[in-house]
Amino acid sequence: MRRRISISALFLAVAFAIPSLAADELTLQVPQRKSVRPITGTHDLAMAFDVAPHLSTEAEPNDTLENANVIALPGRFSGTTAFADPASISIDYSDGVSARIADIYVLTLEHATAVGIDLTWGNTEADLDLFVFEKMGERLNLIEGSARASAAAETVQTRVLEPGTYYIGVSAFSGSASYNLALSEITGFVNCIEDTTTMCLNGGRFRVRATWTSGSNSGNAGAVPLTTDTGFLWFFNNANVELVVKVLDACSLNSRFWVFAGGLTDVGVRLTITDTVAGVTKEYVNNGGQAFQPVQDTSAFATCSASACTYTLNPSSLAFNSSGGSGSFNVNTQTGCNWTAVSNSSFITVTGGASGTGSGVVSYSVAANSSASSRSGTITAGGQTYTVTQSGASGGSFDGTWNGTTTQSGKTISFVVSNNTVTSVMFSYRATGSCTVDGTVNTTYTPGRAITGNSFTLTGSGPTSFTINGTFNSSTSASGTLSVSFSQSFPSCSASGSGTWSATK
Repeated sequence: MRRRISISALFLAVAFAIPSLAADELTLQVPQRKSVRPITGTHDLAMAFDVAPHLSTEAEPNDTLENANVIALPGRFSGTTAFADPASISIDYSDGVSARIADIYVLTLEHATAVGIDLTWGNTEADLDLFVFEKMGERLNLIEGSARASAAAETVQTRVLEPGTYYIGVSAFSGSASYNLALSEITGFVNCIEDTTTMCLNGGRFRVRATWTSGSNSGNAGAVPLTTDTGFLWFFNNANVELVVKVLDACSLNSRFWVFAGGLTDVGVRLTITDTVAGVTKEYVNNGGQAFQPVQDTSAFATCSASACTYTLNPSSLAFNSSGGSGSFNVNTQTGCNWTAVSNSSFITVTGGASGTGSGVVSYSVAANSSASSRSGTITAGGQTYTVTQSGASGGSFDGTWNGTTTQSGKTISFVVSNNTVTSVMFSYRATGSCTVDGTVNTTYTPGRAITGNSFTLTGSGPTSFTINGTFNSSTSASGTLSVSFSQSFPSCSASGSGTWSATK
C-alpha cells in the first residue's frame, strides 16, 4: 500500500539553504495540493520538502543539486543508499517520521516529453522512495512522488514536461539497499496536446474536453489544468469555474483509472475523456435545466494494461494521372489500438476504412484534375501521413504509341502514353555476368506513371529489375537511358546490362 500520498493530503513546501540565513529563517513555498490515488498505508505522507539545517558531508558526491549525478533519457543508473546517509534535502512525513534524499540525479530535457521512472532494489528489508522535482527560483517544486510501504519498486510517470532541468531523488525511508534507476520517454501520450479547450491529465495520458449548451447558446468549454490529475472547465468567463475534473490512477486497487467530476452549473454539459494510450473514450452528460450530478466513476477505464499504440502505413504514397482513380493502403498497429482516416484535401475522398481497431485497410478515390498543373494531397491515419500526387491534364501532344531501339544490338523498346502518363512499356534486353540473359519485359502501370514537364521515370522489380529514364525532345521524338538487372537462385545467375534508347511516335 502507499504511504498516504493520498495526495489530497499531500502538501509541498521547499526552500534552499542560503548560507547567510539561520535554519528558522528558511522561506517555505506556498503549499500546493496534488491529487493522486486515495490510498492509505503505514504512514501518512505530508511530504514537506525542506532543506536540512546542516550541509551534507557524504563522500559520495550526489547529495546536493550542485553535485547531482547526470543521467540521460533514456538511461539507467545504479547506486546504494541508506536511511542514515547524510543529505541536503529532507522529507517529513505527517506522522512525525523523517527521511532524506541522499542520492540526487539531474536530467536535462531538450524537448517536451513525459518521463517514466522505475526504481527497483533487491533487499526487501529496505524501503526506498522516489521523487521528481525542479528548482523554481529559490524553492523546489515537487512534480511527482512514489512512496509505497513494504515494496521493492517505485514507479512514477510525469506529465508532459517542458524543456529544462529536473531532479530525481532516491530516499531510504528505512534500511539500506543497492538499487537500479531506469528512465524512459513516454511516447504514448503524444495524442494529447493541451490547448485552450483541452486538458491532458494523469501524466498527459487522458484528454479532457467538454461542450456546453444553454438555451440557444453553446460552445466549447475552456480548460485549465491545476495539477497532474486535476483541472477545471469554464463556459462563459475564465474567472467562473463551472466544472472540476479529476482522473486518478487506481490500477493497484481495482485495475481501473477513476474519474471524478463536480459541477457548479445547471446548463447542458457533455464531458468527454479519452485514454490516448488505449484509444478508449467515456462521456458524461448533464441535461440542461438540472444541477450537474456528481461523477464518481471508479470503474471508468479498464485500460491499466494498455500499451502505447504505434502506427505505420504501407504504402505511404501513390501517384495518379490527371484522370484520377482509386487506391488503398494498410494501417498497421497493435490489437486493440483505435484509429481514424481523414482526407486533408478536397480532391481525395475516403471511401472505406474511415476508422478501425487494430490493423486495417483504408480505401479512397481521387477526382480528375482538369488543371494543367500537378497537385498533391494527404490522408491522415493513426497520426501518420499518406501522400497522393496527381499530374495535370495534358494537351495530348505526347499521347500515343512510341517505338524505338536501344544501343544493345537488336533490342527494341516501345511504350504507350495516355493522358500525359506512361501506361505501359515493353523492351528487350541483354544482361551479362555469371550468365548471359536475353529477355523481354512487358509491364502495365495502373495508375499510369506521370510525365513531369517533358520527362518520366519507369521502374520495375522482380527477377528482372529495371529503371528507364526518358525525355520527350519533341511531340514525335523521345530518348533516354535504360539499366537492367537479372538475378535467380537456381540455377544461379546474376547479370546486368545498360544502354541508351530512342523512339518516335
